[in-house]
Amino acid sequence: MITGPQWWARCKQMNVLDSFINYYDSEKHAENAVIFLHGNAASSYLWRHVVPHIEPVARCIIPDLIGMGKSGKSGNGSYRLLDHYKYLTAWFELLNLPKKIIFVGHDWGARLAFHYSYEHQDKIKAIVHAESVVDVI
Repeated sequence: MITGPQWWARCKQMNVLDSFINYYDSEKHAENAVIFLHGNAASSYLWRHVVPHIEPVARCIIPDLIGMGKSGKSGNGSYRLLDHYKYLTAWFELLNLPKKIIFVGHDWGARLAFHYSYEHQDKIKAIVHAESVVDVI
């Protein structure tokens, strides 16, 4: 079992646009990457018990969406799905991701994964989703 203090001690922060994203990155298995996206209002901590089962076979990358968890606030104070998408897309560009990624999304984290996957179909290996928001951004 991973406790809160253990989880947060493993996280890093990266400057993105006018704020920063707090995230977990196992950094192993560069050929396979799974990006976990939580819903509203949650944090990367949601995935703490899933990670130990996935890390042996894939790199696990788990952000706190902007304004949630330990991530910074958005510069303009707006937290619409398109605002989150803007920060995530900029953050993905800063990460050393493999050519194809796997998304695991919950709630509107799944919606963000769907939108990114539609916009970047050549970069997606698979999508796993639960309790998903499936409307248009």
